Amino acid sequence: GVVSIDVEQPYFQSLYEDVLRLICEFVPSIHELPQPDIMTLCTSGCAEAMLELGDRYTWGNFQHCVPCDFAVGAEWLRKSAMLGNANAHATLSAAYWKGTGVSKDRVAAYFHAQESYRLG
Repeated sequence: GVVSIDVEQPYFQSLYEDVLRLICEFVPSIHELPQPDIMTLCTSGCAEAMLELGDRYTWGNFQHCVPCDFAVGAEWLRKSAMLGNANAHATLSAAYWKGTGVSKDRVAAYFHAQESYRLG
């Protein structure tokens, strides 16, 4: 038969917190990953990696040898936003508002701001 486990029980809550702690200790932050790993994750459809790559191109990243290229950054941010990434929508909103890497478009800026808010 099937055994039902109440995950709200203190034992399981503690176990869950321990697992999260271990993951945080041994899995590097996406910001720390080298450029080839970020590219691999992007081609695998990882929205968070696309956001990271978009940010690296938008601001330039000396540590990972990524030049500042607003247009390339905006393209990666667009891909991440299409996968539902709220932070990508927020950054795109600013880009469209200012016309940084994309044509200045207040309607698109408003749309991306609304999506960012909606997605949380």
